[in-house]
Amino acid sequence: MRKQRTAMQNQMSEMMTYLTTVTNMQVENFMKINENVSTIKQQINDFKLTTDTLAKEQTKLKLEVDNLKKISNITEKKIESIQSNILIQGTTPSSSTSILNVQEEIVAELNERTMRSKNIIIAGVPESKSTNLNERYEEDKTAVLNIIKTTLLGDVTEPQKIYRLGKYQPEMGQTSVVRGCGSSWCPGSDIRFHTQQVHDMKSLLCK
Repeated sequence: MRKQRTAMQNQMSEMMTYLTTVTNMQVENFMKINENVSTIKQQINDFKLTTDTLAKEQTKLKLEVDNLKKISNITEKKIESIQSNILIQGTTPSSSTSILNVQEEIVAELNERTMRSKNIIIAGVPESKSTNLNERYEEDKTAVLNIIKTTLLGDVTEPQKIYRLGKYQPEMGQTSVVRGCGSSWCPGSDIRFHTQQVHDMKSLLCK
């Protein structure tokens, strides 16, 4: 009887050990499964985030493509407009250019006449015997002023420049032509004055 009880206790102990081992193994398996499930859930979340990011990037890329298409259409319209203007300008007669050239010629002629209207030509002015250029210029200037003041009425401004044409020849009795150019001599075109003795018609220009 005692032997049977001992045998039963041993069997029960073995059974408990087996059950404990099985239980521990099941717990470990359950924990592993739980970890795997958590990993899978994390992977699913990561995949979802990646999908959302890709969807946003795709939407952004689509908007950029649409903007590029709009810019391309606008550029094409501008190019077509420029090409049309070029064709129109290419087929337009060159009358505007001719008119512009005529206008420029008229303005140039008017300017030339205005400048000529400020000139006075005086013939028979004796040349200075001085060898100094500045002294000769001052003597020519004085001679021109004396002549025009005794000939023209009213106040007369001094000549801006004086030019004597021809070579310098200070021989006795040598005379030449003087041109005086000023800003307000008198109205009209070139005005000529002659002194008494005119032997050589070389020119002295005054401005």
